[in-house]
Amino acid sequence: MRLAILAACLVALVSFGVRAAFGLFMEPLPAERGFDREVFSLALAIQNLCWGIGQPFAGALLTRFGSARVLGTGLLMFGLGTGASAYAATPLAIYLTTGVVAGFGMAGASYVTALAALSRIVPHELQPWALGLGTAAGSLGQFVLPPMAQGFMNVWGWPATLLALGALLVAVTCLLPALGRREASAAEGTRDLPAIQVVRLALSHRSYVLLVLGFFTCGFQLAFIQFHLPAYLSGAGYSATFGAWAIGVIGLFNIVGSYIAGPVGSRVGYKYFLAFTYTGRAFLLVALMLFHHSPLVVMLVAATLGVLWLSAAPTTSGLVITMFGVRYFPVLFGVTFFSHQVGSFLGVWAGGRVFAATGSYDLLWWACAALGLAASALHLPIRERQAPLPALRPA
Repeated sequence: MRLAILAACLVALVSFGVRAAFGLFMEPLPAERGFDREVFSLALAIQNLCWGIGQPFAGALLTRFGSARVLGTGLLMFGLGTGASAYAATPLAIYLTTGVVAGFGMAGASYVTALAALSRIVPHELQPWALGLGTAAGSLGQFVLPPMAQGFMNVWGWPATLLALGALLVAVTCLLPALGRREASAAEGTRDLPAIQVVRLALSHRSYVLLVLGFFTCGFQLAFIQFHLPAYLSGAGYSATFGAWAIGVIGLFNIVGSYIAGPVGSRVGYKYFLAFTYTGRAFLLVALMLFHHSPLVVMLVAATLGVLWLSAAPTTSGLVITMFGVRYFPVLFGVTFFSHQVGSFLGVWAGGRVFAATGSYDLLWWACAALGLAASALHLPIRERQAPLPALRPA
């Protein structure tokens, strides 16, 4: 089991780390290709939307064909889209490579799919720990890979860096046989219901709908910050390396936040932990906007924001499992994550659009803070117990 958990965590680490590094290309790629920043922002928005569209299907395929096949296919597509982005010379090519191919690849190889795999190979009593561990692994990738990618860019340029990141994704596929063997020995059998029926039943449960709506805010906030924070800091007079390290610091402290989120959320209540997370993010974003000219404040906000960064993932996962059990988790968390990625699409695209129109990101910072407070209010009425749907009750 240990080798299988390690394989799933390494997939989460590399895939999430590569995704976090895309924000570093926000300035050099459009400038060299002659694009407006809004073009690359739209490509990243398409990437997030395709990821969200593909995630429920990845969950359904994972349940039917196993984690190794789905993760392997996703890694190959993600690597192909990332590497091909180095040769994309037109906006349409950027939309197809960075956006569509890499985005659908992410659905199969994301930390979300890795969490679904972990939920199927560990005992029930270890699931909060395993979900936190998988999310923390993704956070470690966000800490390691963006500064590493920035170092490569400084030496070899951005095209070679994209090729190297694509090759890294493909190389991870060699770890997947261990995951497939463990999952085969822990198989639960086939699903009782078709995926579309599972989703229809779940959407009739009010608490699940509130959870889905609240996760939209998480996607909007994280995508906007991740892809536009380096450019925002560059506009405030900081170097590109400082912006990369700000993203890295978020990832470093997210390791702690992600790891403790599942166990702590299960004790205090997942919905209360999520409400605190969204409220905390709102106040931190206001502080960043008001005091962004201080390097110390920027890094302190990045560190604290990191603790709350992906802590919503294992706690949201925990709520889905509490309501519906493990059997339908890959599909139902995929639907929840689709809402997250709709938010990501709008967050990334709106950042580029607003900056192109006003020359400033200020409006988006305030929008992110307001959405955080709204999401906090949405989570409080959630009933944190088994859903009263007999067909979907956990065994």
